[in-house]
Amino acid sequence: MKAALCLYEENKEWKPNQKVITGILSWLGDEGSAEDAEAFVSSLKNVIPMNREMYHAVLKAHIRAGKEVHGLLDGMKTCKIKEDEETKKILSMMQK
Repeated sequence: MKAALCLYEENKEWKPNQKVITGILSWLGDEGSAEDAEAFVSSLKNVIPMNREMYHAVLKAHIRAGKEVHGLLDGMKTCKIKEDEETKKILSMMQK
């Protein structure tokens, strides 16, 4: 997937499969490192606009790693992505 995202500049007609993207983001949020989640989302946002699902994956990875998330929440606000119930559920992981 990373190679495909890197080649996007050469083939702007290509769109990634949403089911594959969802699966990767879900795994990164639940199992991947914060750095891997950030790297994947950074590549992906060159192809599709940042969305809640992308932010949630990085939020989960950051929380599991004990990293701060205020910058990510500010980014969500900048992108006009409001916190929803899933966001609140993810943020509640910080208190466990």
